[in-house]
Amino acid sequence: MNLLKFNKIYLTSILVGVIAFPSVNSHAATTTITLTVAGGGLSISAPASGTFGTVASPSDATLEMGAVTVTDARGASAGGSWTATAIITALTHSDLTTTIPATLFRYTAGVPTKTGTVTLTELAATAFDSAASVVSATSITGNNSAVWTPIISIPLPSGTPTGTYTGTITHSVT
Repeated sequence: MNLLKFNKIYLTSILVGVIAFPSVNSHAATTTITLTVAGGGLSISAPASGTFGTVASPSDATLEMGAVTVTDARGASAGGSWTATAIITALTHSDLTTTIPATLFRYTAGVPTKTGTVTLTELAATAFDSAASVVSATSITGNNSAVWTPIISIPLPSGTPTGTYTGTITHSVT
């Protein structure tokens, strides 16, 4: 056999042996790594103010309030839920002695628009002297959001004193 050919075979055999059979002196270290994904929060936003305008009594005063938005960044497991509520204070006349009670208010959320996997339901709410559920979300998976434009109405009784009345609407979500 030719010496050059023999050296190629011998050298190839040595390289294959080194690659195929690691040294008994090699060492390994294993590190366990962990990643925790934190969910975000659940929040609600609404317009800072709104006005019914000027209305004579007896008649219905109506306010298209502007967008109310719930953002759910909790990354909920399948089946999560949330409920949005509203509470309305009585409207108080500028003389501070006359009020229009919150029990007269009506709140219509309309059809909410959504993002994400969520089933939204408008809830029939009346009498806002305590928190009333206005929109609920069920069958949530992952992050989601909902937007609706509520219409607030109040029938002004005959003989309601003229003047400016103020009150508040507070939205919350849990």
